[in-house]
Amino acid sequence: MRFEVGAAYAMGIGLPLREAVQCKTNFDNLHSYADDFIAGALLLVAARAVTRNRRSGPVLLAVAWAVLCGGL
Repeated sequence: MRFEVGAAYAMGIGLPLREAVQCKTNFDNLHSYADDFIAGALLLVAARAVTRNRRSGPVLLAVAWAVLCGGL
């Protein structure tokens, strides 16, 4: 497995998990935590597409990493 795919799986699981632990039950500000959940979902979808050798997988992976970098 290539580094960027493994990192996408790790970050796709780690970002929402870290955000949920950090906020606990205080989800008052939607904009403060939604970006991590969206970026995590995009990374997981893109990594799965690359793993399944989909033709659009590498493009999706690049877009997912761009969204993550742009959101932070």
